[in-house]
Amino acid sequence: MEEKVAKIMKTYLGEKPDTSEALEFLCLAEGGGVAHYEVLQAICSNFENKKAVTTVKSILKEEQSHLSQCTDIAKAVVTALNSLPSAPFLLETIVSKYLCYF
Repeated sequence: MEEKVAKIMKTYLGEKPDTSEALEFLCLAEGGGVAHYEVLQAICSNFENKKAVTTVKSILKEEQSHLSQCTDIAKAVVTALNSLPSAPFLLETIVSKYLCYF
């Protein structure tokens, strides 16, 4: 799994990612993890195997925590950028990168 993530990361970020791209990838990866374990939790709810249900629930809680931490870091970076004279340009650039996916 780690090899697969490393390959996706290299493809997505390229050779020299900037901080906003790296944070974006990290948030996307953690969000994907949360979605994955939410689906597994729904699947496991149909089983009698309490250990599987408990394990998935525990991992989901951890993944949700990781996503929350990533989001907090990304927000902190934006807050720090706001204090720079070039903040409007930098933030507009970051937002335009995100909007290209919608």
